Amino acid sequence: MQNPSSLIARRRRHGPEPLPPGERRTHTISVRLNPTELALLDAKRGRLARGEWMRAALLNRWPPVAPKPIAVAQWRALARVGSNLNQIAAAINSARFSGASLPSVADIRDVLLALRSTLLAARTDEETDEEIDQETDT
Repeated sequence: MQNPSSLIARRRRHGPEPLPPGERRTHTISVRLNPTELALLDAKRGRLARGEWMRAALLNRWPPVAPKPIAVAQWRALARVGSNLNQIAAAINSARFSGASLPSVADIRDVLLALRSTLLAARTDEETDEEIDQETDT
């Protein structure tokens, strides 16, 4: 049976690797702030701890800024478009390699125009062609 001290030495460490002895942070500083200054510090630090923010400010090493929630939705929409584009490119490439013929842009346009005409013919006669064109232009 192994002795307990060798088991402790083998235990895996969690968290970041320790800094080398010359880079370890052993000095502590204290700063006194009035309520206004503390509020300003808290507003600027975001989710960082106060000490982390002060060190980042001193060393000018800022963490990456997270995108704003509005931008997150836009990034997700862009990611979906990119994914669709990749799927289209993969389909085109597989058709090329398999020897299948690809439709031309003009052929696709003709099919879409025929589909549009069919859909417009199915609409009620109450709307004029001008109203329909205005709807499709927007």
